[in-house]
Amino acid sequence: MHCITLTHQISPLLPNICSTTNFGVFFRPKVYTNYNIINNNATKSRLSSACYPIQCAVVNSSNAIIDRRSANFEPSIWSFDYIQSLTSQYKGEPYTSRVKKLERDVKKMLVEMENSLAQLELIDTLQRLGISYRFENEINSILNKKYVNINNPNYNLYAIALQFRLLRQHGYAVPQGIYTYCIHYGGVW
Repeated sequence: MHCITLTHQISPLLPNICSTTNFGVFFRPKVYTNYNIINNNATKSRLSSACYPIQCAVVNSSNAIIDRRSANFEPSIWSFDYIQSLTSQYKGEPYTSRVKKLERDVKKMLVEMENSLAQLELIDTLQRLGISYRFENEINSILNKKYVNINNPNYNLYAIALQFRLLRQHGYAVPQGIYTYCIHYGGVW
């Protein structure tokens, strides 16, 4: 059986009452009477003292001023049509050919780098710039090679952490044990 009793306290002087009132009186367990109506006969049953009343306090105050924000905002000028009407000075053959040339140069840098740490840093930089989607095939082949040769202990902690993060970001199941290569004798980093 569920037992909920509401006690309403409506007073404009509630702050004055709250400072001088013992709240233990309001929150102690009480025994309530429940009237069950069965076949138009009212039967009286006593509820357990484990039922606690829900206390509600409502204050009527006429001096409370509510500051409301104005809902009369001007419509934004950045509509879809306006954005589509914007033109760029960087369109045309000279710019697209320059972009393609730079893409070829970056792909060549990715493939021909000898230093694996510099290669990982370049991949990280391309991702942070948001242009790594243009080099997905090259990045995936490099990371696949790194994943196959994961047990190479020639790295420092920074290189291992960077490799760990990049491989995990690209969905490779890299074990956490690759950090054990950085531990020197005696368990010191």
